Amino acid sequence: MLKVFPGHLKSCPQTFRNYRRCRCLIHVEGSLAGARIREALDLTSWEAAQDLVRRWEAQGQIQSAKIQVMIDAAAIRFIEDAKARHLSDATLQKYVVVLKKQLVPFCQTKGLRYPRELNLQEMLEFRPLLDWHSQQPR
Repeated sequence: MLKVFPGHLKSCPQTFRNYRRCRCLIHVEGSLAGARIREALDLTSWEAAQDLVRRWEAQGQIQSAKIQVMIDAAAIRFIEDAKARHLSDATLQKYVVVLKKQLVPFCQTKGLRYPRELNLQEMLEFRPLLDWHSQQPR
């Protein structure tokens, strides 16, 4: 059986698990199909969280609520969003260079497909590609 509870933030004055009036993220814990579960649902609505957990229990398994977006698609969507926000052409060009021309090929050579696979070690390896500060005159 799964139990839904708030994961109170440090800034939230509440500490009780049964307090539902705050807007903190909702978590779930328990067991489902013999597997132990404890995770954040990325939801703040109790109704939506309870509906999601009921669906999981009815299906007997967790259906991920998160959509997996590939790195190249995420880069394109980010650049399209930047265009929609009417950022300057220079900023857009920098995003294109860093994301499409450097980050995406780097991830492809490393075999990384999803943004969640980019960890600190991978980003530290990518950083020398971005080390343009040392090349610019002061």
